[in-house]
Amino acid sequence: MQTSVPPIQFADQGPVAPDESAILAGVQTDVDTAFGGGVNPGLTTLQGQLAQSLTAIIGDKNNDILEVANQVDPDVASGRWQDAIVRIYLLNRTAASGTVVTATCIGLVGATIPAGSVAQDTNGYLYSSLAAATISSSGQVAVQFQCQSVGPVGH
Repeated sequence: MQTSVPPIQFADQGPVAPDESAILAGVQTDVDTAFGGGVNPGLTTLQGQLAQSLTAIIGDKNNDILEVANQVDPDVASGRWQDAIVRIYLLNRTAASGTVVTATCIGLVGATIPAGSVAQDTNGYLYSSLAAATISSSGQVAVQFQCQSVGPVGH
């Protein structure tokens, strides 16, 4: 039996899944055909409930297929997928690390800022100092801090 459910289209720009409304229409046609025609297409009927469930299953599987297809593209791949793409070229991906910024710390001359001290920026991101620092005679010291969150952070 051939189905009336529209397939995923594989275009030059990548895979395109059909709208779930088109999937539902196809499933309703298939259910009607399977039961010999004349089936009530109302979504509150048993046949309608069956059609909705099958549509949800197909939609979820289409989303899974699109996710796998998109993970082959290094521009949108993530996690283990990026690792796999890099291994094709006999390389290992460097794990993400937090952004490092230099902050001017102001305080009592001679006071020590311990390594691992935590500061918070105006967006709520936490940064840890990478080394101990002592406030100079000018009352300030430049300290490198690394964001505890990896990847892009707000400005």
